[in-house]
Amino acid sequence: MFQSRPILRVLSIFLIFFARSYLAHAQAPEEELQEVRFAKAELALIDGNEKEAMQILKKNINRKHFHLPSYELLADYHFRHRNFSKGMRVYHYLIKKLHSDRVLTSPLVDNISNIIDDLPAPNQDVLKIYFKTGMEYFRMSENPDFEKVFRKKLLLFAQKYFHVIEYYKFNLPQTKYMLGIIKNRREDFFDSIKYLADAKDMLKDLPDKNKKESDLSNLDYLMGDNLVRAGFTDSGSLYLKSVYLSKNADKSLKDYASTYLNAISSEFFSISFRYSYNYNNNIEELSESEQATRDRFSSFFPYIKDAYYSTWGVNLFYNSKKFGHWSHLIYFDVENKNMNNKEQSTNDERTITGSVESKYDNFKKSTLKFALTYAYSMYRSDTNVSLEKLSNFYSFQISYLYTLKRGIITYRIPYNINQSISEGNLMSYGAGVSYSPFIKNKYWGLSYSLDYSKAEESRSSPLSTSYSLGITNSTSINDTNTLFTTLGYTTNQNTNESSVYSQYSIDFSHTLSIPKIRGLSFNINLSYESTNYKTKDEPVEVITAGGGLSYSF
Repeated sequence: MFQSRPILRVLSIFLIFFARSYLAHAQAPEEELQEVRFAKAELALIDGNEKEAMQILKKNINRKHFHLPSYELLADYHFRHRNFSKGMRVYHYLIKKLHSDRVLTSPLVDNISNIIDDLPAPNQDVLKIYFKTGMEYFRMSENPDFEKVFRKKLLLFAQKYFHVIEYYKFNLPQTKYMLGIIKNRREDFFDSIKYLADAKDMLKDLPDKNKKESDLSNLDYLMGDNLVRAGFTDSGSLYLKSVYLSKNADKSLKDYASTYLNAISSEFFSISFRYSYNYNNNIEELSESEQATRDRFSSFFPYIKDAYYSTWGVNLFYNSKKFGHWSHLIYFDVENKNMNNKEQSTNDERTITGSVESKYDNFKKSTLKFALTYAYSMYRSDTNVSLEKLSNFYSFQISYLYTLKRGIITYRIPYNINQSISEGNLMSYGAGVSYSPFIKNKYWGLSYSLDYSKAEESRSSPLSTSYSLGITNSTSINDTNTLFTTLGYTTNQNTNESSVYSQYSIDFSHTLSIPKIRGLSFNINLSYESTNYKTKDEPVEVITAGGGLSYSF
């Protein structure tokens, strides 16, 4: 702050000389004397005579003749000597005198507009003080000498003052940038992404190319950090990679990005176990009239509408280290379903699924994935027989993930073959697209999907054309509670009327992590599905519910 500045020194000497000459002939107004003292104080600081500078500056701290630059210089002096409380007292005095004390006394952070809506708009000088106040609180929050709890409070103070700057639309690129950093430090990753995306848009319009490129690299690093920590690992790694490949990024930032990339692409393995108890109100998926017909003949053909059953499963997950630009994921799962009532045991199932996914990420803003999946299904053909083969299922899918400014879009092309014991090979293929915005909060985390497919329903039926739309919202109630809500709609068209239907569904899935036992969680599921077949007058409605435990390590 007080390094040698030759131009300022020459101008200050000229000003002092002029002032002294003027005072030799007439008594100068106090405002002009203050400017002279201010220049002398700055010169004394440049020369290292801090005590003399403070003595001169004290004469300028005059309530009748307010001199803003002197107060700012005094605050800078205190912060330079790490006397944070005295420096903040100066800024708080200036805000109170030049604008209002309502911001100073307000405990609010995010809703600061409720406090300042009816205040007069501050001038540019006051807005600069608000900005400096926010910056100093942020710098203090980064000081490792302070306790962690105190540093969190300092972050909240910094956020409050930057929200004031944002409200008055002052220095918006830097203000949005600082709010993005603060939100990142407070682990509010989705809000951080929103502010950083806004800052990036504004920085692109700045005329200073070198400064712009450097700031954009910092932004990309923070965006990558937010995305990885918010669960968007693929997209976050693309931002980090762009920092590593940038010619304008600082070496230290490149090193951070490289270390981060190595960490998230490391090899790891996990295994999990799950158990749940479930209920289905319409296990045979019949309409009300079909249920009434079955009831009349139940003495000949046993019919039980409601079903209770248990499921258990084992899941293995392996993520390989990177081999050049490639990494691989291996997934293996076993799921077993057992009906409580032996009369319904023809609904028992066992499915064994294996999948291999290979990811190629040599692109700056996109990733290419190839996935191969195999599933082997078993069922009971009669209540008194053991499980036997039902089908083999093969799937190959190509996915292309592209990172947009405010989200990630995924294009996919699947091709499937279902080898049924009754129908032989049934083929399906199609295309799909999904979009997941980065900008979310703890209540709203929406993602959207749209799929198109052509499928063989049976060997005797022509191909069906299907369109599916899905909307999923994730809600993080707190650190241990997560709720997923999914709305779905599917329409299936075929020249064979028995295969024409439309289906609506809604699913709720709640996960409660057990805080004292790492890896253990309690899960609750509830779903409703209504299918309208063209050949039926009434919809087929199915409600399922279940709860259970899962443990992973």
